[in-house]
Amino acid sequence: MPATITDKFKRYLLNDLYGSFNGDSDIYYIGIGRSEEWEDEDNPPAPFPSQEIVQSFQSSLQGVKRVLDCSYVVPRYNWSAGSIYTAWNDANSSDTTIGAFENIEGSYYAITDDNNVYVCLQQGMTSDGRARNSIYKPKNVDENPFAAGPDGYIWRFLYNVGTYNSRRYLTSHWIPVEHITDSDLGGPPGEELSASRLAQALIQHTAVPGEVLGVEVDSGGVGFTTPPIIKIRGDHTGDSAQGYARIDEEGRIFQVIMKDSADDINFRFGSGYAEKTWITVEGGGGSGASLRPIVHQDSGGFGFDPRKDLNSSAIMYAARIIGDE
Repeated sequence: MPATITDKFKRYLLNDLYGSFNGDSDIYYIGIGRSEEWEDEDNPPAPFPSQEIVQSFQSSLQGVKRVLDCSYVVPRYNWSAGSIYTAWNDANSSDTTIGAFENIEGSYYAITDDNNVYVCLQQGMTSDGRARNSIYKPKNVDENPFAAGPDGYIWRFLYNVGTYNSRRYLTSHWIPVEHITDSDLGGPPGEELSASRLAQALIQHTAVPGEVLGVEVDSGGVGFTTPPIIKIRGDHTGDSAQGYARIDEEGRIFQVIMKDSADDINFRFGSGYAEKTWITVEGGGGSGASLRPIVHQDSGGFGFDPRKDLNSSAIMYAARIIGDE
């Protein structure tokens, strides 16, 4: 019988570990190297969690360094011109594989050379429903979703990796991610935050719970001659989400844009939607379309806790070796 561990439970375990690190009871160390060569340098033994192996590895260390920093991290995906990115979807998790022949073709988030982290809310698509390459680098750093250029991609800024975190946790494979804690919950007051963390705190405080961030086309239907009316309905709670459909030459819906119309300059994600949200398709001369609303259901809203938005399931410890210590 197949089984899995949910991201929520993974974070529960990580929060316990993260909390113990930041408390006074537990002390963590990172081991440094090995003092002698392996018998076969080309094939060192694989780690195995037995007591004997653990003791053998510990006794071979040259030294240990106390860990003074740790951070949640997510796999690193760089924004690069010509790449394809995938829109954020509540169907993704930390187990989602990314690549041309994997679960999704491109990552749903990316970091730019400015160390800004953006989430892709809408994939650019051609008029026949094929994914377009992302050409225009996202640059905006406020809470509003935006188009970086006419390539069809819509982005939302999450946070900037500041100097402190970039020196300790930003690697070729990992990006640090954190939730800024309010001062009344033990975090520093606003005037003590760095510029990057203050910007993230503002994003967190403007997050809107229950947005419909997109629409997944399970089936595009047949026979549509004009774009049908897309109605997004919530169970007595959701309000104001709207979308318009794009149809191809074959009369199928291939994408739904979260706006009132193609000419609308504002996005209509709405607010207050919950699990019981559904879509009806009316008019347009066709039938058979099946659309699923992608609802962000975390109580804080999208951007309130990037660790959840990016499905973080890992913690990185950092130790700096300085001078002759």
